[in-house]
Amino acid sequence: MAIKLPARRTIGQPERQQVLALTAAGLTTREIAATLAIPRPTVATRLRLARRLFARSLTRARRWPR
Repeated sequence: MAIKLPARRTIGQPERQQVLALTAAGLTTREIAATLAIPRPTVATRLRLARRLFARSLTRARRWPR
């Protein structure tokens, strides 16, 4: 008998944008998680990755001006 695990929920681009917009509006990670019905660690991870991408884009812009 095989055990069926629940499907892992992924967060798409629109939800990522919502997380960033709600953060900019001043909500905490706990409030964002409750509003979007996603786990709080997921909210924290999305914010961390967004900060990393933003910092990387600034570094690229300084190294290779157009």
